[in-house]
Amino acid sequence: MERCGAMVSIYLFTTVLMCGLSCNALPIQTSTRLELIQALINHDENIPGVLDQSPPGTFEGDMILTPIQKKAIREDVNARKTGNVGRKRKILADTNAYWPQAMVTLRNRSHGQIYPFSVPGKFIWHRIQSAIHMWESQTCIRFIPRSRALSEQLGHKDYVLIRPWPDSRQGCISNVGRIRGMQSVNISVICSAGRIAHELGHTIGFVHEQSRPDRDLYVHINYNNVAINQTGQFEKYSNSKVTTYRLPYDIGSIMHYKSTAFSKDQRMLQTITTDDPLVQKWMGQRNNISFLDAKLANLAYRCHTGCPVSPPCQNGGYIGPSCTCVCPVGLTGPFCDTPHVSKGCGGRLTATHGVIQSSNYPASYNPDTECSWLIEAPEDSSIDLQIQEFHIEEDFDDECNNDYLEIKLYGVQQVGQKYCGESANGRNITYHSGGSLLIRFVSDFATEESGFRIIYRIV
Repeated sequence: MERCGAMVSIYLFTTVLMCGLSCNALPIQTSTRLELIQALINHDENIPGVLDQSPPGTFEGDMILTPIQKKAIREDVNARKTGNVGRKRKILADTNAYWPQAMVTLRNRSHGQIYPFSVPGKFIWHRIQSAIHMWESQTCIRFIPRSRALSEQLGHKDYVLIRPWPDSRQGCISNVGRIRGMQSVNISVICSAGRIAHELGHTIGFVHEQSRPDRDLYVHINYNNVAINQTGQFEKYSNSKVTTYRLPYDIGSIMHYKSTAFSKDQRMLQTITTDDPLVQKWMGQRNNISFLDAKLANLAYRCHTGCPVSPPCQNGGYIGPSCTCVCPVGLTGPFCDTPHVSKGCGGRLTATHGVIQSSNYPASYNPDTECSWLIEAPEDSSIDLQIQEFHIEEDFDDECNNDYLEIKLYGVQQVGQKYCGESANGRNITYHSGGSLLIRFVSDFATEESGFRIIYRIV
């Protein structure tokens, strides 16, 4: 970490998760990313979080576990490997391990602590606010100032301390779920808003996406590329210990490892790969929580509780805190059945064949645009795409983070194939899953190219 030779005063940020009076307690159940990894025990309140020895001193890189949590995970992993799950101590997501309410309280206050930090406190606070907004804007979780009166109202003193971490080598780390009393989210100078949002996800109760029991159906762990003594970072939990809320695996989750996590060579060797390399580009993103991240949090924390009606949300949409349908990215409308149209780009396609092209084609497409095409087809059909021309802004890190075309071959809720530059030029793609196919185009504010022209045919 850069040292500026001065001692900069930093605020301590305290956070408490709590909820409005209308929220109900959660059932005793577990979840993939909302797996709270605690043994069913009634007296874990005073056990502090402790660090493992693997860098940066945590389980799976950034999770601070209590001794009870560590023991429970190790027993579960060993039971899964030996097949003796029934003989091991039962692990459940105790309702006490969820935050008992779905609102979250936050307060920043100075206790006069001085940290040798090279980033001004206001800049760190801006990142924290951005991370909080990611969760608040898409769930019923709210961050509200901690106070004595509030603790008395809730009947407990549990809270989360979000604090600057002076040693940049420690990265960004947090406790998992509610562990009672004060628990922490430690953020160093290297923590972006997205990484802080990842840690807040742990605090809410999420674990890493690639720990799902079904992960091997979607990603491959390249153990030959994993750094020495780090293979344990890629354990997965047993089917008997977690539930997915029936949501699909999410390559684009903010809780997913990046493709080079714990690699021998972070620049060259990938430790996690997908069968489809065009989906790989989403892995490890820290731009925002994904649609499925938000959906899982809303389901687990019952954000729709109290809604008088249940609108028939389509295409994987769900009823959100406002009692309206929350739609997958690219869709809109009261029932999530309408593609997002912007600046002459996008639309619903019902003919058996037709053309999809960027706005102004073959002239430069519009900047700062996001639009979608929804090709509606019978369930027993397939859709052929012939990409005749494809020229959009090239991303030299091959991540397609500026302008890109996304073809959602794996469902509207999940991320799809991602193209930029001229990578899709001349390709023929067939969608075999039946039903509607969603195609998205995103452009940023600069560097517009001639765009694309695609012929589609329903067969």
